[in-house]
Amino acid sequence: PISEDALCIFAGSQLAGVSSNWLKVKLVLSLYCGVVLSDMLTFVIGKGLNRNVFTPLRNRMKLINGVTSDGNTDDDGSDVEKEEECRVDEDGRVDKKCLSRQSKRKMIERKIENSGDYIGAVIRFSVGMRSPLMLITGFSNKVSSLKYALGTAVGAVGSLAIQLSVGYSVRQNQKA
Repeated sequence: PISEDALCIFAGSQLAGVSSNWLKVKLVLSLYCGVVLSDMLTFVIGKGLNRNVFTPLRNRMKLINGVTSDGNTDDDGSDVEKEEECRVDEDGRVDKKCLSRQSKRKMIERKIENSGDYIGAVIRFSVGMRSPLMLITGFSNKVSSLKYALGTAVGAVGSLAIQLSVGYSVRQNQKA
């Protein structure tokens, strides 16, 4: 897979070589649409994970939301997210991978809580955490699809402008 950020920076580096203004506009609009659509797709996959559409992937990701390990819902029928229980081996040691997953998920959930309805825009500027943030945001059902789409669309204007500018300036300031 190719990094979306690297692709946008590369496109920015190529803008100087494009002679037609119309082609430049087409390139930027295509990138913008691709960025927004890919964010929405990842968000929708997160929503699907919550609705058991992608059960094998959900189990692999250890996402638990009101469902016990045997697939039954909780006694009270609540939709409260549950924390994965980390296994303890016979020597009393806790699975470190499990603890790391819990720590990362808590950090992501805090970011979603703190950002509220603006999470779509915040995600666009969260380098290195974008995919998990988008998946967990969709999975958590804390933000409507419309608000997420609007936030992503607004955030993409800023993040794409920065990425294209970095690429353009790298190309213009080559000292090799």
